[in-house]
Amino acid sequence: MDVSSTIRRDYAPRRFGAFLIPPIIGVLSLEGVSDSLSARRDEEVGASVVLRDGAALDASQLIAYCAKNMSYFMVPRFVEFLADLPVTVNQKVEKFRLKSRMEADTQAVWDRERAGIVLER
Repeated sequence: MDVSSTIRRDYAPRRFGAFLIPPIIGVLSLEGVSDSLSARRDEEVGASVVLRDGAALDASQLIAYCAKNMSYFMVPRFVEFLADLPVTVNQKVEKFRLKSRMEADTQAVWDRERAGIVLER
């Protein structure tokens, strides 16, 4: 099982994903993303989301839902909406590709802190 560290707390994406059951989300992948601009050495949570056909959801709505239903340290900082996720021939999500994509250009993905959303602890 993947385990990532955020602000010296560990979370398991499988546990996190159990909170995100709304039928609007088709596929969700969570990655620990290192932010080169952050003074912290821990990884931030990055979410790669594929919505169901015809569904509409923006990143701030997703963050509001997460903040309401889970601990602050589990709420994604980075959110990216994709048409589909990269998978192996065995249909497992290639998390390393998603992680490297987010880390390569954190300015290109939606950032909760850049949007000015402050989470209550």
